[in-house]
Amino acid sequence: MRTNRQGLAHNRRCSFRGYFIALYGAFVCMSCSRFDPVQELKFNPADGMVLREPEKAGRGYWVGSPGVFYDQEKELYYLTYRYHSHDTYQNTNIMKRGHIARIASSNNGAEFNDIKEFRNEDFHSSSLGRASLIKLKDGTFRYFMCHDNLDETQWVIGVLSAPQVAELKADSWQPLFTSGDAVKESLRDPYVFYQNNTYYLLVTIERIHWPENEGGDKYAGVTVKRSTGYATSTDGIHFDWKGEVFKPPQTGWDADCRRIASVLPLKGQLVAFYDGISGSENNHEDVSALALGPRIDALAPIEPELFKIVSPWGTGSCRFIDMIRVRDKFYFYYECSRPDESHELRVLIK
Repeated sequence: MRTNRQGLAHNRRCSFRGYFIALYGAFVCMSCSRFDPVQELKFNPADGMVLREPEKAGRGYWVGSPGVFYDQEKELYYLTYRYHSHDTYQNTNIMKRGHIARIASSNNGAEFNDIKEFRNEDFHSSSLGRASLIKLKDGTFRYFMCHDNLDETQWVIGVLSAPQVAELKADSWQPLFTSGDAVKESLRDPYVFYQNNTYYLLVTIERIHWPENEGGDKYAGVTVKRSTGYATSTDGIHFDWKGEVFKPPQTGWDADCRRIASVLPLKGQLVAFYDGISGSENNHEDVSALALGPRIDALAPIEPELFKIVSPWGTGSCRFIDMIRVRDKFYFYYECSRPDESHELRVLIK
């Protein structure tokens, strides 16, 4: 016989499952459409085409964290991405980490030429994270990027602006949030999408617990919890911080991370790819799942048995899936583990 507490927990699980089934069914059947996000959006990472390879083989060497913007006016695809390294700078013991960020352009979404590069020393930081590029109505490009400070304790988000992508300059960096609750958090991995005359900025809220270690490894025993927060703007310039919306559960495969990587409005609903992990031993080796909802603050994850994107190689990591739709084709850009456990950048078009 269940205790009252067990019974309540069971009822909550059943209630959530019922809500998810109803939401999923409504999405599939909306407007008499047969669009099924599980069938249409699930893919095998091995089927994608390699866009960029890491600098070296082995765990800790990545190229990825993609962000994609399609300029409808110019019919150009813009890709933001970064390189991460475990090498150290010459004559130092300082690890390079996320040391290069680039922007590339393409006419077809599959072949990209680099047009801009930044390095972490440009921002006096120890590492660069994911970035997101948008174009405002007046033609101005805004490059949202993140970096951590030199003591590696907090991430901040800033923005660069210019009439052309190639004209973006590091010394024009401005912090996105200068007051309020947002500046109290460690914010990283910005992603911007536009819907109903509103810009939505999604960010990863990263909370790190640093234990006091007697040994030389400062990361020994470190635990990290990541969730998603968001801000909104009507002009793409001034953003109002709304707070945390997509929190990890207490237990489960995504108990340590729920980072929304991309959002696409479809059939009156939002479809979101998100990254999840459980346990610090899997840090940086996230896998991807899907969530649905009517609003960004009402997303419900699809059950992992129905939808999870995992690399067939290495650690299984497949993360930072950015999805866009152009002329009825879906373009998936993602960071994928290789057999040697490094990560490469791929695209899949379907």
